[in-house]
Amino acid sequence: MEHLEYTHGYHDVKPTDFSVDGAYLKSCFDFKAVRRILGLVDIHSEVSVITHVHGVGYSFVEIHEKLVGIKSRMWVLTTPVDGEFVELTMVNQVREVRKPGRFISGLGFLPVPLRHRLLNVFILREERRFVLQDIVIWDRKRYRSPPRLCRTDGPIGKYRRHCRQFYPDPAMAPRSPDRNAD
Repeated sequence: MEHLEYTHGYHDVKPTDFSVDGAYLKSCFDFKAVRRILGLVDIHSEVSVITHVHGVGYSFVEIHEKLVGIKSRMWVLTTPVDGEFVELTMVNQVREVRKPGRFISGLGFLPVPLRHRLLNVFILREERRFVLQDIVIWDRKRYRSPPRLCRTDGPIGKYRRHCRQFYPDPAMAPRSPDRNAD
């Protein structure tokens, strides 16, 4: 949860649900964000997210921005290329916003199909920007056994335990430093 605030600039991040059922992991959270558009206008958002993770290579994310009423879905598909790299594919879909909950700066006067296409492009660009922010972190990560964790790492232990089931060699699976961290 801290990652969302410090890396991506969200605030008031609150987990609302986290569960694991075999290969399926569900993580839900709410957050607020402020994004400056074209250096001119601050757009305030209140967002609810439900992340459905199936295994370690397929995630389906439902995103609901409440103030405008934007609902989108994103698929995050990760395919290992070798022992070090993965190919990351992201697909985005935005539901048409016919009657926005509030004025969408500069877009409210556009015909619905054009507004829809622009929102889809904007959201996909935002997601790409978030991934590029993550890459900075991924490039600096180093394997540590046991990993250094702190209280604000949230449910990382539960996530690591979920991931272990997909590794044929338990020594290769992500580990928590002790049972209390899980």
